[in-house]
Amino acid sequence: MEDISKYAHSPAHVAVARRDHAALRHLVSSIPRLAKAGEVNTEAESLAAELKADQVFAIIDRCDVPGRETPLHLAVRLRDAVSAEILMCAGADWSLQNEHDWSALQEAVCTREEAIAMIIAHHYQPLVGKISATQVSRITLSSLPFPNAVACGC
Repeated sequence: MEDISKYAHSPAHVAVARRDHAALRHLVSSIPRLAKAGEVNTEAESLAAELKADQVFAIIDRCDVPGRETPLHLAVRLRDAVSAEILMCAGADWSLQNEHDWSALQEAVCTREEAIAMIIAHHYQPLVGKISATQVSRITLSSLPFPNAVACGC
């Protein structure tokens, strides 16, 4: 069982650690919606969007916990695809790195969490249409300790 006390200052981490999906959904429903490409056209809109992004980051991309794990890293480590989906829908940044310089996507692939890797790929727009389930499976298989462990870092 995860020691939740180390996440006491981060409601998103606490919800993920407890697998409290209702609390996590409630938390992400309270954050502002980020602007999409093309919705920001003026400097004032850009500044407002930056403030919203900072609010979102403070909740769902927080990494001031042991291991510098974001809530998404924690969801991957706990093999919690539901939390990963909730966080990715809310705009979590999968590319943020933990203290070992691993992104949540790298963690998902190297721990063979194909479902979570696909969730991340699905929500990460530049990857949409460029990565298939077969490719994730191939990446996952290549991450096995033999013979290519160095390439994956496992």
